[in-house]
Amino acid sequence: MIYSQTKDAVYCFPCRIFGLENTKIGSSEGVYDWKHLGDYLKSHESSRQHKNCMLKWFNLENGLKSCSTIDFLAQPQIEQDRQRWRDILERLLAIVNFLASHNLAFRGHKEKLKSDSDSSETSGNFIDLVKLIARFDPVMRLHLKQVKDKTINDHYIEKNTQNELIQLMQLSIIIRFFDTNTAEIEEHLIGFLAVEKNTAESLTNYLITELEQLGISLLNCRGQGYDNGANMRGEKSGVQKRILEINPLAYFLPCGSHSWNLILGDAASSCVQAKSFFGLLHSTRLYILLAGSSQRWAILNAHVKSLSLKPLSETRWECRVASVKAVKYQISDICDALKDLAENTTDCQLVSECHSIEKEITTYEFVVSLVIWYDILTKINVISKMWQNGHKHLDVAIQHQDRFTNWLDNYRENGFQSSLVIER
Repeated sequence: MIYSQTKDAVYCFPCRIFGLENTKIGSSEGVYDWKHLGDYLKSHESSRQHKNCMLKWFNLENGLKSCSTIDFLAQPQIEQDRQRWRDILERLLAIVNFLASHNLAFRGHKEKLKSDSDSSETSGNFIDLVKLIARFDPVMRLHLKQVKDKTINDHYIEKNTQNELIQLMQLSIIIRFFDTNTAEIEEHLIGFLAVEKNTAESLTNYLITELEQLGISLLNCRGQGYDNGANMRGEKSGVQKRILEINPLAYFLPCGSHSWNLILGDAASSCVQAKSFFGLLHSTRLYILLAGSSQRWAILNAHVKSLSLKPLSETRWECRVASVKAVKYQISDICDALKDLAENTTDCQLVSECHSIEKEITTYEFVVSLVIWYDILTKINVISKMWQNGHKHLDVAIQHQDRFTNWLDNYRENGFQSSLVIER
């Protein structure tokens, strides 16, 4: 069994590989009925189709080991591609490490892979460094060429991958201090630590050891901040509690941006209609369907000219406004793309999925949800970006939050009626 975090579903590995599309557990949909999962697995495990797929899997494995199958001839190419992607990720990780270590911004105003002759002032440091390396490195040069020629769909250069690469570097230590010479508050990244255990005790020891090696006394600390993970903010045995036991003046404040996103996520998850709405936008449905292959994406681009469809961000709720905006202002073009895709495929399941999604995104409830969530997420996006401004004062941030709360109260009373007018 395999589990997909993106789709929140489980799959049977051999049935998925050997094409049992007529069963949920072997299709791209997967099984997410957790209440009846046990009964479903027992029934599936004893089915003839599953046993045939298991037999094919064992035969393939034995054939590869004995070098007696056609698939064995493809293994060198598979290994070559695997090594190529490792080389690409190694270079991208090096760029992430360089930018973070030098306290440099990653992103620009317009993150597009332009040609070398075009200006790259607004592309962002991350993409500019990718292009710089590509001038001298054949691996990255070939990768960028494939991205520009649209011969590959996943290129791992977009902002979501940048965030994932940062998280992969695990524990990062950032120190904020007051510079008595300039009377400014400074913030510097000390570095990344590779940790073997994520327990509160281990993380605390890693942190203390690193500070001692740098000659920084923990007793001079007057504050600490982390995300809202239980191992970090735990009141009884979290990292913040262990640090407070060493230095009672190191008061703890959770990360405001992370708390903000948790509130938004919990608020939306409490509403069945919201979960259904965002699930249709991304999880196994609209975006996943159209981004499933370069051919499908080309059909979409032929109809959608302005705003490209975007996947939903799992960590930044305010970024979902771009996903909602692309559908809100181009819903008729997206429907045309779905019709075109259905007419130009022989895959019966794909045809059915296209018709199903087209029907769902043109329902009254979905269109009204588009209007409502676009209004809300637009306000949330403004607030989030304002809070991340390093020069914004706390009192001003609180004022903006109060204004947003008042706007939300008013929108709860009058926003639905205005959304109905816009929807028409």
